[in-house]
Amino acid sequence: MKSARVLLSTLIGCGGASLAPPDTVPGGADAAASVDSGAEAPDAAPTDLGALPADTGVVEDASVDSGVVDVGSPPPLCEEPCRNGQSCGRPEDCQSGRCLDGVCVSPEGTHPDIVRVVTVVGRNPGGRGWADSYSVLDKCYCATTYDHGIGVLEVETPVGTRTVRQVCEALGAGPGIGQGDEARPIYNDVQCGNGPPNDAGDEDDCPGRVDIGRDGCGHIGPRWDLSGLR
Repeated sequence: MKSARVLLSTLIGCGGASLAPPDTVPGGADAAASVDSGAEAPDAAPTDLGALPADTGVVEDASVDSGVVDVGSPPPLCEEPCRNGQSCGRPEDCQSGRCLDGVCVSPEGTHPDIVRVVTVVGRNPGGRGWADSYSVLDKCYCATTYDHGIGVLEVETPVGTRTVRQVCEALGAGPGIGQGDEARPIYNDVQCGNGPPNDAGDEDDCPGRVDIGRDGCGHIGPRWDLSGLR
């Protein structure tokens, strides 16, 4: 009997609280059931997971290890937006904003000499009186009286600075504005709607094509071709 009592005492000393009868546990049978089930007391302290890493505000670049190299946009095909007939790979390459089959072309629905269309708010009395230049086959020629001091304005050319009068003389008269079916698009400034403007300021109202009325003010023609100047 003594050895049995020693064994029982040993078992109780090694966690024998769970072996005690229900009526010996504080709170009675219900509390005993709670202890045996392992249920957590309502006000039990949360488990300590340790301190979370501090927020440094630095976002790791997910592309660092992606192996993808951003080479940026491809270089432009022309020093400035390409003229009609020049090669293009996207609309942004062209003055006209239209690239068709790899070639810059005029905006849809316009005369083939029109390289771009812009919005202009102003006036246009119309007629040939506002003609300072005209275009034919994607080339721009002068048709000006050099009024408002425009003849002495200077422009940059491949052979250095020249006055508008010097440029017009070097380009020649061209085939002329024409009549009827041979009529050329005419513009209210030199360089076919691309400036430079004269000091009257009326080109700001209608810099583009003036022979078709108000709707033509934003129809801009080609620039002077100054590649042949000597």
